[in-house]
Amino acid sequence: MLVDVLESQYSVLVAKMKSSRDFEESRVALDTFLATVLAQSFLLVRPVAHCLEKILNMCLQFSALTAYGIQVTDRDLTEAERMSTAFDRHASLLFKILSSAQTHQGSAHLAQLLLRLDYNHYYSESMALSKGSA
Repeated sequence: MLVDVLESQYSVLVAKMKSSRDFEESRVALDTFLATVLAQSFLLVRPVAHCLEKILNMCLQFSALTAYGIQVTDRDLTEAERMSTAFDRHASLLFKILSSAQTHQGSAHLAQLLLRLDYNHYYSESMALSKGSA
């Protein structure tokens, strides 16, 4: 997302700022940048934002668990397994939500994000297996 959304839109913003002749053009360029970044990062789509928040919280919790874990206890291992299961669940849900949105929207930036998330077909194969067993 950093390269696909932020860096590309930032380059556009910088170019527009350099060529702007007055404050109003600069303000419009910034507004366009912010709206585009929000739209292409899907942070305005509540289920996506919720899944991303849960995934990032799992990452923070795992980092906190392992940061000082010189000696790992059984409790730590149980907690790590719980976090792994929760992470997998939220990541799969995020992929399903984005895949469903791709079916309806068909946007290029969403297709690129899905390609990067599912580069080894882990999520799409998991979805196919769960549909087959249902």
